[in-house]
Amino acid sequence: MGPGSELRLDLSPPADAPPWPQLELVAELGFPGAWVAAAPRVAPGPGGTWRLSDPAGGVVLSATLRGAFELSAFDAIRLGVAAAGPGEVLVELWDGPDLVGLTRSQPVIVSDDVAWLHLPAHVFWQRDRRADRLVLKAHASVHRVDLQSLALLRQPAGAVLPNPAGPPQLVDLWGDARRAEGLDQERELSARFVVPANGRLSFVHTWEPQHGSGDATPLLLVEVLAGAQRVSRRVARPDGVGREARWAAVELDLSELAGREAELRMWLAPAVELPSACAIGELSVWSPAAAPSTLVLITSDTHRADHLGAAPGSVDVATPTLDALAARGVLFSDCLATTNVTNPSHAALLSGLHPAETGILHNSLPLGERAATLAEAFAAAGWRTAAVVSARHLGHPTSGLGQGFDRMSWPDGGGSRSAEDSLPLAQAALDAADGRPLFLWVHLFDAHGPYKPPARWARRYWPDDSDPYDEQLPEPEVPASVLPPELSGLRDFSWPAAAYRGEVSRLDEALAPLLARGRVADGLVALTADHGESFGQHGIWFTHAGLYPESIHVPLVIAFPGASAGRVSDTPVGHLDLAATLLELAGVDARGVPGRSFAALARGGAVSSGPRFALSAHGFSASVTDDGWHLVLHLRDQRQRQMTSSFERHQVQLYDLRADPGCTQDLWREELPRARALRRGLVTWLASRQDLDLAGELVQDAERAAQLRELGYLEDTSAGPSELWVSDSCSWCAHFKAEAGG
Repeated sequence: MGPGSELRLDLSPPADAPPWPQLELVAELGFPGAWVAAAPRVAPGPGGTWRLSDPAGGVVLSATLRGAFELSAFDAIRLGVAAAGPGEVLVELWDGPDLVGLTRSQPVIVSDDVAWLHLPAHVFWQRDRRADRLVLKAHASVHRVDLQSLALLRQPAGAVLPNPAGPPQLVDLWGDARRAEGLDQERELSARFVVPANGRLSFVHTWEPQHGSGDATPLLLVEVLAGAQRVSRRVARPDGVGREARWAAVELDLSELAGREAELRMWLAPAVELPSACAIGELSVWSPAAAPSTLVLITSDTHRADHLGAAPGSVDVATPTLDALAARGVLFSDCLATTNVTNPSHAALLSGLHPAETGILHNSLPLGERAATLAEAFAAAGWRTAAVVSARHLGHPTSGLGQGFDRMSWPDGGGSRSAEDSLPLAQAALDAADGRPLFLWVHLFDAHGPYKPPARWARRYWPDDSDPYDEQLPEPEVPASVLPPELSGLRDFSWPAAAYRGEVSRLDEALAPLLARGRVADGLVALTADHGESFGQHGIWFTHAGLYPESIHVPLVIAFPGASAGRVSDTPVGHLDLAATLLELAGVDARGVPGRSFAALARGGAVSSGPRFALSAHGFSASVTDDGWHLVLHLRDQRQRQMTSSFERHQVQLYDLRADPGCTQDLWREELPRARALRRGLVTWLASRQDLDLAGELVQDAERAAQLRELGYLEDTSAGPSELWVSDSCSWCAHFKAEAGG
């Protein structure tokens, strides 16, 4: 184990340890029973449920149950509920006029099927009080709840933390997740390892907020034994509860034990008022290096390829930070994404598997744990791994992309956050990995709609004396129905593109401090995008529907030590091969990660290229790009809200990219033999793709769904890879009847 390498430690309980604590049922309270509803309509619901509804909307639906509820007897509630309308539910406990406890609110699942919600006790939970009534409340945006049952649960210390007998898992603390395992007072955990020269032991910890209250302060005891030598530390529970709780870092110097086999023991001191449990995360032994390896992968969401100042054919946009990155590396001017939507595109980029293979075609289907990812490959090679994403739906619970990362951060409140909020977290991840090799993925959401840059950027590409909402301007020819809500009343349809450029310049400036850090400036850095954006091209307005260049042609810059600085490569490349390429450039074994590395091309050599395939969100269309030609095959009838165009099932479009890079002239009739050949290849590819069953379970989080709709995403979850292509006798198939299987 040399300098800079890291050994992750997996703690183990003793063989005779008691079972890991589980949630315990205290009482089952069925509906309607003695419950009293407060709702405009109350009636029996399907499947024996009790329905509370408000057809007009705006009323807080609630139900009250009177009785005697000892708050010391339970500290969580399980609710069986089906709902309509996104929003949250919570439970309040009252004693006369006094609120004595409440649960954390949880988003309901918008579905006709009953789902189970876990409502843990809030920090405000007066355990020495008795409540005389329990009140279940739904947010005013929830206009129907079908209630099946409500159970009072006791949540023993550690019950919601990962069982240390299994592998560590991401433990989320208000959007700051660390790979961790649980530790309670019933067991001691241990691990054995050989201490490297100049060795360090480091970890982070956090404590369950509802346990360990009172005057006594719980302690975490840490001991490393090597023969008669001993290094130990008494670690106090950090300050802060609820949303003020944080992960606290601990580091022990083991250099005096170098070269010796050692045993790590960790346990919690007893004799606190209430049982305690904590999570131990990012546990590793390592030896600091003077110049550790670094890879920073930046994905700029919704960033068009022509919005990079250094790119050939760029629009008028200032990106001096990214231009400087291109000047020390290689700019790939012909890079295509595999799809036109965030989560599926990132899943493909990080796994090397096409959306047609993962089965992930929309933002509500996460990547399953069986997929091998870029982060897992770096972790296996002894690198520290961290991710900071700027959209909530890209967080691990929804995307599944946290696998392989030691830590991952995503927005806890709201759907997204700015580069100014995300990049300090990326800097903190660099600080935490000081002396160790690091793979850091940073996702920025600024270029994504709504286009609302701060004032100094909003007017960067727009005259100060011009108001795009001026009612004196002529009515636009485009119907107002295509406008997203934030652009309601817009008269000059060139404004969004100008504001979008402002957002791109803003994020470029925000990236400067990160890219100027020594280990980043001297390391391997890649910048790309998940997809682009349309500003009226092909009748698609202010969104990224379709598989045209404005939606799938993305920037790609790779800078690394020894690169041919400032070189521009027009060789066709794609996202599917980026993971393998970055692993090779970093000197890490790429076996297990699909894709053909184009590292040789990055180093100035040559690679062969073949057809590149894309599949749109929800399986609306597929495309193939090969030898300067681009063919789009529409797989379903399509007309979305922000489109003035519509497409028929099995419609074909063909474009000559060399003569017409914007794809404005459809040549399928004039080039029918070529269209037939490309279509045949695309249909064969669709038929040959095997769904590898790598998608996780559908995530139906009502709050997240509402945020996705606010961001302009259409959440149609009906199409799956197995349903993408079925030939028929439609007029479009008739045009291509000469091809086999057409």
